[in-house]
Amino acid sequence: MPNLNSMNFAGHAAADAELKHVGPSNTPICEIRIALKTGWGDHESVAWTKLVIFGKPAEWMAGAKKGDTIVANNVEYNVDEWTGKDDQKRQTHYFKAGNGSTCFYVLKGHFCAAERHHKTSAGNDGGG
Repeated sequence: MPNLNSMNFAGHAAADAELKHVGPSNTPICEIRIALKTGWGDHESVAWTKLVIFGKPAEWMAGAKKGDTIVANNVEYNVDEWTGKDDQKRQTHYFKAGNGSTCFYVLKGHFCAAERHHKTSAGNDGGG
């Protein structure tokens, strides 16, 4: 069954991308805060979200800087929930780029990075 939790968006990086490596395999993870404009005219507003990218594409996207245009295709919407120190329930919403996602950024009108990360039918990493 196809994944129906698939989103596409374009926005602007609200800050420079942050790259970290986690776990025993030292997996690269890139996080980018994104400003998304919604509405139009007097009804325009900005929604704030985060894009989380895993694996090799994370390393490429780590070059994104504040103000760059970020485009993400076929990303998954996620919600993490936890209980804070004050015993209040908390949650954060974000988009996750994984298998089958395409992400890129544009710096001053020049295309800078792109990757489509997927698995081939043989199970090998298909890269781009």
